Amino acid sequence: MHYLKQSFTTLVYFVQAMVLYPEAMHEAQKELDDVVGRSRPPTFDDQSKLPYVQALVKEVLRWRPVGPMGLPRRATEDNWYQGYCIPKGTIVIPNIWYGHSCVSSKSVRKCDASFRLDGAQGNAQVRILSQSHARPHKQSRDAQFFPDFDNFRPARFLEDATPESARSETIRHAAFGFGRRICAGMDFASQTLFITIARILWAIDIDKARAPDGTPTVPLRDKFVDNGIVVSPEPFKCTVSARFPSAVSVLQKEDFRKVQMNDLPNPSPGVLLWLSAFALGAWLWKSYRRSRALPPGPVGLPVIGNVLQVPMKMPWFKFTEWAAEYGPIFSLNLAGQPVVVLNTFGVANDLLDKRSAIYSDRPRIVMAGEILTGGLALPLTPYGNTWRNFRRAAHEGLGPRALKNFKDIQSREATLAVLDMLGDPYGWEKHLRRLVKMALFVLLFPNRLDCWRSTAATILTAVYGWPSITDKDDHILKVIHRVAHKLTESLVPGTFLVDTFPILKHAPLWAAKWKRDGLEWFHQQTEIFKSFNSAVEEKMNSTGQTYCFVSGLAEARQRHKLTETEAAWLAGILFTAGSETTFTTLLYFIQAMVLYPEAMQEAQKELDVIVGHNRPPTFEDQEKLPYVQALVKEVLRWRPVGPMSLPRRATEDNWYQGYYIPKGTIIIPNIWDPRNFPDFDDFRPARFLERTSPEDTHPVGHTSFGFGRRICAGMDFANQTLFITIASILWALNIEKAREPDGTPIMPARDEFVDLAVVVSPAPFKCMISPRFPEVLSVLQKERSEKVHT
Repeated sequence: MHYLKQSFTTLVYFVQAMVLYPEAMHEAQKELDDVVGRSRPPTFDDQSKLPYVQALVKEVLRWRPVGPMGLPRRATEDNWYQGYCIPKGTIVIPNIWYGHSCVSSKSVRKCDASFRLDGAQGNAQVRILSQSHARPHKQSRDAQFFPDFDNFRPARFLEDATPESARSETIRHAAFGFGRRICAGMDFASQTLFITIARILWAIDIDKARAPDGTPTVPLRDKFVDNGIVVSPEPFKCTVSARFPSAVSVLQKEDFRKVQMNDLPNPSPGVLLWLSAFALGAWLWKSYRRSRALPPGPVGLPVIGNVLQVPMKMPWFKFTEWAAEYGPIFSLNLAGQPVVVLNTFGVANDLLDKRSAIYSDRPRIVMAGEILTGGLALPLTPYGNTWRNFRRAAHEGLGPRALKNFKDIQSREATLAVLDMLGDPYGWEKHLRRLVKMALFVLLFPNRLDCWRSTAATILTAVYGWPSITDKDDHILKVIHRVAHKLTESLVPGTFLVDTFPILKHAPLWAAKWKRDGLEWFHQQTEIFKSFNSAVEEKMNSTGQTYCFVSGLAEARQRHKLTETEAAWLAGILFTAGSETTFTTLLYFIQAMVLYPEAMQEAQKELDVIVGHNRPPTFEDQEKLPYVQALVKEVLRWRPVGPMSLPRRATEDNWYQGYYIPKGTIIIPNIWDPRNFPDFDDFRPARFLERTSPEDTHPVGHTSFGFGRRICAGMDFANQTLFITIASILWALNIEKAREPDGTPIMPARDEFVDLAVVVSPAPFKCMISPRFPEVLSVLQKERSEKVHT
């Protein structure tokens, strides 16, 4: 921003100089006509052939430096210079405007070119240095080098009599500062100024403005607006006109908009903005576009941008609304942080999958990702070696090759879940009271207990190899809730100030209770997770252990380069995250069956034909149950548990479809996209059995498990669990609307949700559950007796 202000002010001084010194403008235009002609604008290839234009740029910077006094320095040691002592701590101010001061300031003339000011208490010293002291060979307005320092005369840089130091290609003037503190963008700024000024001179005549009677208005050359660091000329007027008839058409070929010359306001700072935009060349125009080519998006407020426009709860609805206005990719400004939202599978796949090498990182979430989990929570871990080690271990333990090891566990838990739901179809409240502190979800939904117990038990057994949970107050379920609740709470935007100001992470423990509590929680949870893993390993060493994720991990931990703590957290987070997401998906399944009984009946019809009533469904039936498989997909598509996948962070500057996505941009994939299916809000499993489907959709029909390298590590395990659980429930149970005492059906609120930041579940609803046929209970009891202790 400071660079833009300096460059803009330099261009204002340039225009003022052209008004005051038209002979300089005409000389430069003559050179441009000789070298460039009028069939094209000047380019950087012409620069070396345009010495007068280059000299004119230098002269603008010398004649009116935008910072007449360089930013002050501080002496870090006592020092002697030309017989003067400059003590440590002295503030040193380089006076770039020295020549002008020599004429008007007695103090400077009297003290030569260096003098001292003492503070009121006698302990503050400021040393003022002329350019000849600060930088003997980089003078701008120093009268000893340029006697006519206040005249605008570019030829001085081309004359033999000019001091060699001033004519040097590498030593120009003092406008960019001195020494190690010289402006870092000096070369870029010089390059920008050259091509801008060259194109303005090539295309435009700049003249004095005129009063209504035709009298020319001369700008006040020695009146300034002092803005502290940058000093600009007092507002002035001028007129601009095209130098030749074809100027506009030639520039239009350079991808500039057509601008009517007589529509321009008289200059002041506003006209300079137009002049700059009009005269920039193709190269500079591309650079300008690069800085402003973020995808379109809603206009925000100064400083805070779109912060107040993004809802704290359920923002995906607002994102979907904006997508209809701005397209499949749009951008937001959250208090200076660029955010790009992806609203179709096509654009999300292009970036997060095909360009996953630069779109797989996570934005920094200090509380949840660093303090509470020590950087060891797989979904939040930054993209790097630790994440890769976690990912390889998770894929090996839960990927397609390992699935066969879990089928018996998943079938057993599906049977137990259905039995629990049959055992007390109306008494859900007493079960909920026993788990009042275990999960907010259980408190809100009458039918949640047994589904949640089942999904937790399935994953518990798969991860740790422990037997099925039969006591609904099992302490393991409390661990699930504690971890899930703590992490979910910490991921809600605005909960912890440290996520907005990461520097607070370094606050001392005595001054930050939130930090002490977070670290203590991390250490406690680490010990719990370690104890879980240790129990598995002890059993492996003694009586043997049924295969589970941790037993496989124990054998492969060294290969995956995981420490004991990392292995414990990997298993614990997979356990916790898998339980919550699978459980919530089953809630949406129950809700869909209440709202769309025809889908349930179609699936039950298929199950009766393929499976019959003498046994529950098994994995061997899966390929013969296409409608049930489609129904599982439709649940995941219809109500994804995370309508917005966890955000990513771009690790490199990147271009996509003409839009610039700078390094550090936060990327949010909005899974809640209505455009993939015209009837997106209807629950219709048959869509996955039809031959025609939209091109811009995921091959499996939904993106609930994420994208690219960050796709859910337990995706295959989750699909397998959902299939057998849903198939078993549909085979055994009828799910209907609950009824009021007078028999009136109670319709669930289909578009109301509980937004818990990461996982979004349906609002509370009631339903009725009943066995589908008389022998269902006896068949399941027989199945349980055969499976539970095997």
